[in-house]
Amino acid sequence: SMHCWQGDDVAGFENPAGSLTGGIQATGNYPGKARNAEELRADLEQALSLIPGPKRLNLHAIYLESDAPVARNEIKPEHFKNWVTWAKANKLGLDFNPSCFSHPLSADGFT
Repeated sequence: SMHCWQGDDVAGFENPAGSLTGGIQATGNYPGKARNAEELRADLEQALSLIPGPKRLNLHAIYLESDAPVARNEIKPEHFKNWVTWAKANKLGLDFNPSCFSHPLSADGFT
């Protein structure tokens, strides 16, 4: 399963200006990283076109799509409808990751 964060260094779309915490060792600042879900999906399509065999995508909760901020404990399946549509069109399986880091509710390390 390819990790979605490989396309943007774990920044996600929940809080793009937020900092990475909880032991995350990525900087989130490499040049050319995806700035939104459409760019990330396009980058993933390019990478997937070069990888043989069946594939899956590991999708973190912080890659939700919404017009308004969504609290992490309020995330719902509909926040990933574009990802599901895209995965079906590209014959990809999806694995979900709850993203237990870089959030005030995980600040004490007890997730």
